[in-house]
Amino acid sequence: MITATASAASPPPSSAPRSPRCSSRSPCRRSCPPRATSATSSACSSRSPPWPPPPASRCSPARAPAPPPDPAAALATARQVLPDALHYRLSAHHAGDAAAWIDVRGWAHDGLHHFASVRAARDGALLHVGQPGGPGATSKTLEAAYLLHSGLYGGYGVRLLYALLALFGALTILSGNLIWLERRARNRRRVDVFIARLTSGGCAGAAAALAAIFLANQLLPEALADRVAWEQRVFWGAWLASVGYALVFPRATASAVHLLALSGLTFLLLPALDGALNARLPLAPTGNPYLFWTDLALVALGALLLAGAHFVRRLVARRLASAPAEPLPAAA
Repeated sequence: MITATASAASPPPSSAPRSPRCSSRSPCRRSCPPRATSATSSACSSRSPPWPPPPASRCSPARAPAPPPDPAAALATARQVLPDALHYRLSAHHAGDAAAWIDVRGWAHDGLHHFASVRAARDGALLHVGQPGGPGATSKTLEAAYLLHSGLYGGYGVRLLYALLALFGALTILSGNLIWLERRARNRRRVDVFIARLTSGGCAGAAAALAAIFLANQLLPEALADRVAWEQRVFWGAWLASVGYALVFPRATASAVHLLALSGLTFLLLPALDGALNARLPLAPTGNPYLFWTDLALVALGALLLAGAHFVRRLVARRLASAPAEPLPAAA
């Protein structure tokens, strides 16, 4: 599946065109005109004529109207240059301008280096090829680290295993901290009670914030200005609200269980909410496969969070019942 985006050429300015923006990473590398030094800037501005308009460059629009670029020609060029790559995204730059070009991104498996790109001119002529891993050792190392961190080097089974390990690892850390802090909190030291509640709100609140941003994505109006910024505000606001709730609730374990359960219920209801808003049947295997697997993943995440809430409540209660309160250190 290929997704396409386009950026239209801006109208010509009223003044003389500026020099194209040069970049050492761009396939359209060229030399920029020298600039006058501070000692001679006044003389240059008064005695020398201004720099002539720069020639057309791939770095910026040519300010000349032209038919839009040909996506089929660019994709054919990308498939010819990288025949084994899976091309998944196509973006057109300066569409409607003579200097338009198309960027085609793809997956080209080469060990731990997967990301590749092909840039083609408006007519499909090849401009640049970005091989997997990039041009240098630094980019190759960073790309390999990213693939290892995200699990993209494997299939969906590896990524699912990564997700389960991350979730249960987080629950183990949360329950272990709460057990230790609750034992210390029996002695009613304010600092221990505060740290226990802060741990509950910060850790379990992260799941609630994630559920809140999914919910905001469904409920915020499509025509809302700065919609993405509002979704981010909902995320941070929900996280802060979760921390505030945990700080005022009497028991840290109970607040963590409440936040995890609320997050799980929200994820379970998201497919039904999306189906109601978009007039579709959620979890329909005969419909769009992307929507089906997304719905299934949301339901699975909700079920895991509910199981995590039950796990934290039972484990902390059992450990606290069998362990005495931790004695306070003797004063020196």
